[in-house]
Amino acid sequence: MVMDGERRLFSKLSEMIFGMPMEGEMLDSCAQVIVNIIAGGTTTPLSCRGIAADITPPSLLNASTSVEGYEGGLALFIEEVGTMRILLLGSN
Repeated sequence: MVMDGERRLFSKLSEMIFGMPMEGEMLDSCAQVIVNIIAGGTTTPLSCRGIAADITPPSLLNASTSVEGYEGGLALFIEEVGTMRILLLGSN
């Protein structure tokens, strides 16, 4: 799973979840927690449908990172926060 969003989106989410906006290393850590929550919540229903999904510890990718060979994904709009793109990547 790849979650693509601007730092300000994760800062606003951290403020909504934890009651305060985060910056710097705290924002990076908080973004990883948010991604873990969403990935875990996604894996459970997939597993119930017989779709194997492994969760690995989240990695943060910077703006110059690219993921090639995948198209589409789900655009998730969170009111008053912004838009995050989510890609579910499969392996053969």
